[in-house]
Amino acid sequence: MAIPEWIGNLTSLHHLSISGCSNQTSLPEEICNISSLQIFKIKNCPNLMALPESIDNLTLLRVLTIGQWPNLTSLSQEICNLTSLECLTIESCPNLMALPESMGNLTSLRGLVIDKCHNLTSLPQGIRDLTSLELLKIIDCPILLQRCQRQIGEDWPKIAHVLNGCDILGTSQSYDSLCRERTGSKFRPYSKTAIMQYDKNSELTTSSARQIGACSVEMAFETSTTKNLFRCHGRLFEHFPIPSSETSCQ
Repeated sequence: MAIPEWIGNLTSLHHLSISGCSNQTSLPEEICNISSLQIFKIKNCPNLMALPESIDNLTLLRVLTIGQWPNLTSLSQEICNLTSLECLTIESCPNLMALPESMGNLTSLRGLVIDKCHNLTSLPQGIRDLTSLELLKIIDCPILLQRCQRQIGEDWPKIAHVLNGCDILGTSQSYDSLCRERTGSKFRPYSKTAIMQYDKNSELTTSSARQIGACSVEMAFETSTTKNLFRCHGRLFEHFPIPSSETSCQ
């Protein structure tokens, strides 16, 4: 079963994680109607080849993670219109050949992780313009790492002037602590062990979510009174349940 088009009606959704969708060949364009989306993670979807064409409609997006996409060969230029994006992770995309030349348009980008992208052999010229970059983490990309060697690598001139205080290989600063969820103008730490971390005055309701075939979908959204996290595995809901009280889903 495919990710439903009605997902675009969840206009208060601010965190969407999609994983293990082995039969999903494309993402519905309706995802890009989720105007409140701030965190978007798509991992282990081996048949996906591209992000939605209108990804740049997600003007509030701050964290984007793409992982385990073996058929991904390039990223569209539209991703470079995400001017609110602060953390971009691309991991285990072995056939990714190039990053968009206009990456310099990501003026808010603070963290960039490239992991296990073995065919990515150079950085785009536009990376010179990432003046907000605080962390550049390159892991298990042998050719790219060689080209980014300090002073002597062919790609070093592209990144040298933006690396004042930037950790090129992520050895002195945790990327997980860098990628944070904004609450107002303040940053709240993002935690691996919790899907979201909220202000202490917010009520967290862990309720149901949905599983689409073998696809795990985690959703978090905000209503006028509370922030809610929906997470569940093993049950298929025909309609996304309205959160009103804490409900178990086992």
